[in-house]
Amino acid sequence: MSNFAWYALCLLIGLALDWAFSDRIITSAEVFLKKNAALGYKDTLFPRVAMTVVSLIAVANGTAYESPPSVVFYVGIAGFLVSLTYGITRQLSKNA
Repeated sequence: MSNFAWYALCLLIGLALDWAFSDRIITSAEVFLKKNAALGYKDTLFPRVAMTVVSLIAVANGTAYESPPSVVFYVGIAGFLVSLTYGITRQLSKNA
């Protein structure tokens, strides 16, 4: 697989996972916390999507060339999780 295809695949799957994780966690939080989310997924997408894309590029770069994932891979995963957590907390905050 070419590098361009690998990066495109990582971006596509990563953005789909971001949406799916966010939607599932928000739905579960609404049930358990008994409160509605102040904002929707699309409301918190910008500028958070920039960090998500950079993190996904780091994940793709960290796995494209080396068999065991490099440190760049783990930095990308951490950035993805921080971005996801920020989006979820922003959606559930009252003053968003």
